[in-house]
Amino acid sequence: MKILFITTYFPPDTSIAAVRPHQFAKRLSGRGHQVTVIRYGLVDKLKGDTADPQPGYRLLTASKQLEQITNDASASHKQPLAFLPQFLRRPLANAYHTAKRPATDWQCYRIYMQRAERLKKVIDAIASEQFDVVFSTYGDLETIFVGAYAAELFHARWIQDYRDTITHYHIPGSLPWNLYGLHVYHRFLKKADAVTAVSHSITAALQTICPNTTMYTLPNGYDPNSAVSANDLRSDSPLFRISYTGQLYPQRIEALRHLLSVLKTLFDRGLMEPDKVRFLYAGSNSEEMRKSFAEIGLLSILDDRGYLNRTQTELLQKESDLFLVLSWNTKKSQGVITGKFYEGIRANRLILAILSGEKPYSELYQIQQKYHYGFCFEVCRRELEAPLMQWLLQAYRTKIAVGHLDYQAPESLVRDFSYEHLTTCLEQIMKNVCSMGQPHEVA
Repeated sequence: MKILFITTYFPPDTSIAAVRPHQFAKRLSGRGHQVTVIRYGLVDKLKGDTADPQPGYRLLTASKQLEQITNDASASHKQPLAFLPQFLRRPLANAYHTAKRPATDWQCYRIYMQRAERLKKVIDAIASEQFDVVFSTYGDLETIFVGAYAAELFHARWIQDYRDTITHYHIPGSLPWNLYGLHVYHRFLKKADAVTAVSHSITAALQTICPNTTMYTLPNGYDPNSAVSANDLRSDSPLFRISYTGQLYPQRIEALRHLLSVLKTLFDRGLMEPDKVRFLYAGSNSEEMRKSFAEIGLLSILDDRGYLNRTQTELLQKESDLFLVLSWNTKKSQGVITGKFYEGIRANRLILAILSGEKPYSELYQIQQKYHYGFCFEVCRRELEAPLMQWLLQAYRTKIAVGHLDYQAPESLVRDFSYEHLTTCLEQIMKNVCSMGQPHEVA
């Protein structure tokens, strides 16, 4: 097949959103398909519309002027409340950003439309070529518009991929944007020959909006390209170590505090010794992390490494005994499977997933029930607190007694979330849409 990928992020972009299209494009080209990738790009390493030195697929990117649009927008972002103390800054900042949200969304919309116009110019430059299928992946809004444009121009089948939702009901002040997002859904979902989404919850929500469109759940996978040695590094510390790397959003802080509360209970009961436990953290939210630990009286177990590069982060993950994943599951925001979950698979560590929110039986919980990757605790289900304590205590006692935890990720977990397997699924979806009748017009 001749396949055209349209994506906002793609290497050399380092965004987590670049992993999915890159893995698919690389593997499909390795299977003999002719793959072209049109990338918006946020990193200026490719000069103009030129081929990526990566063999196997062709990579086209927008001009440097396009990237300047985003750079200018980012440079204009200021923090007018930075001079205030922390206890005043957070509530005032929340009110400020809620009030400013419509203006921020409007600015984003303008940037997306500018990106779309420049991406269309890249497509117009290859208008004489032929493609069987267009695969546009939603990381930002322009890929939906440009995917529809390319499918019509090339008379190709169109698969629209959603790694996130357009609507963000959990963000205060987003009503105008959410109404526009629903408009985009209604306009374009019915135009796609197929839709793919990264979670069952997102697929179900999209299917409700457009029940007649063929939709598939196509999860994210783990990036197999580790920055450290492929050999599994066993934690050689006598301490029981839990690691968390990455951002701390408000929903994640809530989940973290529930874990700390459970640890505090185990310490207070004398079942675990604080001086034998360490919580390894790497990220840019040291202030929030230290505050959370201090409020519960556990600052002594926090080992804050600050911001680390990728290699250092992976080494820290390998040092740990438990790999912590923090997420949320609410009525307004379901099916959130953070990229840290896939990093946990790659690190080959027991995964402890903790989710805030009032919606039970999350997808992370369902995945745990199927694959047994470790333990999933949902804050809204208090009946899981005693099993969580028992699970943590058993892991702690094993580590202290034996010196390590013997864990090997289940073969089915590693296989089903590998991009090699997921590429096979996507390849079959593409064959399915290409075997349909004549493609319909998208305009």
